[in-house]
Amino acid sequence: MRLGMSWGMSWGLRLGTLLLAVSGVALSAQTAVGPGATAATVMQKSPGAESMLRAQKAFSNGKMKKALALYKQAAEADPRLYEAALFAGDTEFKLKNYDEAGTWFAKAIAINPDRETAYRYWGDTLTHKGEQKAARSKFVDAVIAEPYTKAPWVGLQQWADASHARLASPPITLPKQAVPDEKGNVNVSVDPSKAGDLASGAWLVYSTQPMMWRSTEFKKHYPNETVYRHSLAEEAESLRAVIAVVKEQKIPEDKLDATLKSLIALDKDGMLECWILLNGADRGIVEDYAAYRATHRELLHAYIDKYVIHFS
Repeated sequence: MRLGMSWGMSWGLRLGTLLLAVSGVALSAQTAVGPGATAATVMQKSPGAESMLRAQKAFSNGKMKKALALYKQAAEADPRLYEAALFAGDTEFKLKNYDEAGTWFAKAIAINPDRETAYRYWGDTLTHKGEQKAARSKFVDAVIAEPYTKAPWVGLQQWADASHARLASPPITLPKQAVPDEKGNVNVSVDPSKAGDLASGAWLVYSTQPMMWRSTEFKKHYPNETVYRHSLAEEAESLRAVIAVVKEQKIPEDKLDATLKSLIALDKDGMLECWILLNGADRGIVEDYAAYRATHRELLHAYIDKYVIHFS
């Protein structure tokens, strides 16, 4: 059985995925076909479409070797068709040709490294080969490709369960930041339970950062965007301001809570943005993920290895 979802897709879902994919619409392998996708329009979009449809029919009828030949034919006709390589690998997996399956998944990844499915399927394949360490890497790659979808996290969790590991993000709980009311006024509230807390001044700095970003800083960092949003740059700067205050005050480590200890450790490792994007993102911050991933894929991988996957 595949990790993250039952092995293979149903005939209807595979066909739906195929129809949208070869008609030029990028989507994940779990997306259902829309009402506007028809076989006729698909045929006009990809030179591999006809072979793909025939391959899908063969696959649904259990004719794996015929399906594989047709998927290969589709891949030759359209080398940029992600699903041709993905489904060829999936069929090789069904035939227990695990090395060949990996080769096809690698081809799919080369076509689009920012889709999670081929990484996850490759992780499944390596798991079946007993190569748990290599499988772990592929499941992590799947998360990095699409961290805001469920399937890659489920795949990584099931790998962890099978490997006697556990997944847990750093123990960080952030206070609410000040938000302007309808008139634009901002009221900063202080949690009375934090009275006397040595780090309360640091968190006050964090709470007031949005005011500055809404007024001036957002436009400086994102000159091409006309509407303010919570951003990676803002959150990272806000948290580093907290860390700076803690260091200036020379608060003893044993007086720091788990949140501050974790933030300081992450910043020291250069992984603060990784935590923000993978475990602390809101809708605004999510918009910054693709650009960050483009230049920090290895760092994101290292973050998950060090701070999310645990063996004790």
